[in-house]
Amino acid sequence: MTDKKVYLAVSGIYDDFNIHGIFDDEALCDEFISRYIRDEYVDDLHKEVYKVNPYAKQVAEGLTYFCVEITRAGVIGSCMIEIPDTDISSEGLPCVRIFIRDVSWLGIRCWARDEQHARKIAEEKRQEVEAAGRWNKEGAF
Repeated sequence: MTDKKVYLAVSGIYDDFNIHGIFDDEALCDEFISRYIRDEYVDDLHKEVYKVNPYAKQVAEGLTYFCVEITRAGVIGSCMIEIPDTDISSEGLPCVRIFIRDVSWLGIRCWARDEQHARKIAEEKRQEVEAAGRWNKEGAF
């Protein structure tokens, strides 16, 4: 897979969001935008960059992105399908974020075949975090 990107000339937000052009060349997108932002009525035209086919490998392998919350004792609070953010690694590796509430919970986001597979990945990561003594440290693991 190549790391091909597209460059969008966009404006507005929410219901007023508009895509004015999609370019495969960043310089061309920049030139397009520069021709319009000089106009006093065009104040929010800007560029957004997106990877092309960012999750092709995972889709081809039949994987779905999950978020699993698990306690230190191994009790799963929730296991839900999530739509991955564009900044999520497309490598397919579990991405572990630790966050703390009343009790320590691990929030594990991972690519998995199904819910059972996601739960298995969460349990394995919980054991790794326990072995590393990371239960009181928030952040990526």
